[in-house]
Amino acid sequence: MILVDATLVSLFLIYLVFGTAYSAPPFRLKTVPVVDFIVSGVGAGFMPFMMGLELTERLGSNIFSIMLAVVPLMLIHCGGHIIQAVGDYEVDRKMGVHTFVVRYGRKNGAIVAGFMFLLAGFSPLAYSVFGLLSYRHLFLFFIVFPLSIPIIKRYASVLKKPSTKNVVNMQKTATKYGLVGATVMLGYTLLVKIASANAH
Repeated sequence: MILVDATLVSLFLIYLVFGTAYSAPPFRLKTVPVVDFIVSGVGAGFMPFMMGLELTERLGSNIFSIMLAVVPLMLIHCGGHIIQAVGDYEVDRKMGVHTFVVRYGRKNGAIVAGFMFLLAGFSPLAYSVFGLLSYRHLFLFFIVFPLSIPIIKRYASVLKKPSTKNVVNMQKTATKYGLVGATVMLGYTLLVKIASANAH
């Protein structure tokens, strides 16, 4: 007998709706400036996170804590989507796909994406200042931050000259160092859990 988690199925269906509305008629939200990267952030950042929580049976946790965790993810995905659109600018413009970047320009797109990355990157510090995150977790922030330096340098190149070539170079660097950063964060999370279990 196969047990189906109704909440997980509902979340997955919503995820599919977002994906379909983004790329397929009649909505094609990818052609609506601002809405395009917001939908991408929700679809690629928020929904998978919620489905992951449901799989671990933690979706019923404190909703405020969930939102604190998911907002940086959404900002990163929104920024990443804009950077991708900067790289696709020429093709989208020729095809008549009026993305945020096509409407407002590559330079402005790169600036907005950078602002989102900045908010996401420093959100742990802001959370700590307002007492929403324990200061001890900032140890992870200072470990991971050096890994972002090569990505920041690539972003500076995109900001200076928002070409497809520079975008591709930034994406390759982000993938390389992002995997290392994700591994470090996973290891840190496991160590914290083990330490907490031993303390009890």
